[in-house]
Amino acid sequence: GVIALSAFALLFIKRNRQQQPTLQQQQYRTKLNNISKIKYDENKHQNLLNVLKDKYNVTDWTKIGFQRHNNPTTDFRAFGLLAPYSLIESQAFKQLKYFKTYRSFELPYALTYINIGYQYLTKLNDDKFLAKHPFSTDENVIKDFSRYVDTELIEFEKFWLKTKPENIMSFNQVFKQYWKKYK
Repeated sequence: GVIALSAFALLFIKRNRQQQPTLQQQQYRTKLNNISKIKYDENKHQNLLNVLKDKYNVTDWTKIGFQRHNNPTTDFRAFGLLAPYSLIESQAFKQLKYFKTYRSFELPYALTYINIGYQYLTKLNDDKFLAKHPFSTDENVIKDFSRYVDTELIEFEKFWLKTKPENIMSFNQVFKQYWKKYK
């Protein structure tokens, strides 16, 4: 009886430890949260828009999925500077251009990216999710974060096309359905 109880206790302790994030994982989360809390300031951060404009060859911001054609900064509200920084690091846009040919199922790239990034950051605030999160020990947390969001964006686009929504107004419903996999 005592030996079986000890083995059970060890298994319980081992499982419980696995659900606790490491110090490195906690620092990763803290860095991302801190960046997301910095609000976009046109006077201080205009250079970020210039980099985005050059990277995506933008003359009209709506062409890559922002809400306003002349200024995308209102789309950064909930995500702070993590939005433009991670969009700068993102490599997914090149891969997604092919899918833009499905006109009736076209997704607004930037807004979808920001929504996925925001959802992912929210999930990282759950210790169980964070403990399972494989991340690079690379010092560049934004680059690592962007790689994950890129992967999720590509998977979400496949899911979007597979669900064949009527139009973009179905976005929230399809998005919630997609994220159920993490519950």
